[in-house]
Amino acid sequence: IIAGYYGSWNSQGDRAKQMADSSPMVSILYIAFARINMLYDVSRPFNSRQKFLLRKHGLEYETYGMMLNEIRRIRKARPDIIILLSLGGETYMIEIEKEIDYVDKTLKLINDFDLDGVDIDWEPHGSFNNLNELDFSNYYIKLINLLRENIPEQKLISISGSSNAALSCVSGVASFCKDEESPYNTKFLSEQMETNGELYRAASMLSAGTFINIFNTAKEKIDLVFIQTYNLETSNPNIMVDMYLSHLYFGLKYDITVILGFSLEHNRGGFSPENEELLKLVG
Repeated sequence: IIAGYYGSWNSQGDRAKQMADSSPMVSILYIAFARINMLYDVSRPFNSRQKFLLRKHGLEYETYGMMLNEIRRIRKARPDIIILLSLGGETYMIEIEKEIDYVDKTLKLINDFDLDGVDIDWEPHGSFNNLNELDFSNYYIKLINLLRENIPEQKLISISGSSNAALSCVSGVASFCKDEESPYNTKFLSEQMETNGELYRAASMLSAGTFINIFNTAKEKIDLVFIQTYNLETSNPNIMVDMYLSHLYFGLKYDITVILGFSLEHNRGGFSPENEELLKLVG
C-alpha cells in the first residue's frame, strides 16, 4: 500500500496540480485538509456551482464542482483507488471543551463527493505537543466512536499522528499513555537512555503515547493509521524502525493497517523511501 496526501491548495493557480496527476503507484489518496468542526449545510441538496468557503470547510477548491470533477477523473483513470477526506492538520485547530455536533456535516460531505472514508490528522492545538493528556485522548476517542456509529460500515476510518504516538510515555505518571505489554513499554524505553538516546528522547516528548489509549479503547473501529515520521526531527533515522514496530504491535493486535509516512518536501530526519531495509520491513 502506498498512501499520499493531496493538498487541496494545489488545485488553484498557474501551477495547479490535479489529483489525477498523482503517481499511479499511490493506492490511497488523502484529500487535505478540511476542518474537523466544519460547517456544511446538511439540509441543502448538493449544488456543484456553489463556491467553497475556506472559513467553513477548510478545503481550498474554488467550487464544489471542481472537487467533484477531480474525484471523478481520478476514479475513471484509477477505479481501484481509495480516496479519504483528511480532517484537521496543524492549521485547523479545535476546542475540545465544546460538544461534538458536526459529525453529520462530515458524513454528508463524504457522501456528496462519494469518498471512501475519513482521516483525522490529530493536531487540535496546532501541534502534537501535550496530546498525551487525558482530555485530548478522550475527545479523540469520542469523535472516532461517533464517526463509526454513523458512517456506513464499508467506509474507512484512518487516524494520523506523530511518529512516537505508540511509544509508551516515560515522563509523568499517567498510565493511559503507556502499555506495559507492548515491546515498547516504559521499562524498555527507560533503558534506552544510555544506549539509544534518540529513541529515549522520542519517548520523553509530550506527544509520546498519544495513540496508545486510542488503540486500546477504540480498537476495531479504526481501519488505518498513518505515521507522520517527518515531524520528529531526529538525528537518527534508524529509530523509524522502532516507530513502525511500536505501531505494528497494535496493528496486529486490533487488525489495523499501519502506513509509514514520509514527506517529499520536509522530511526532517524521518523515514526515507531510499531506505531499502526499512522498505522491506514495511513491505
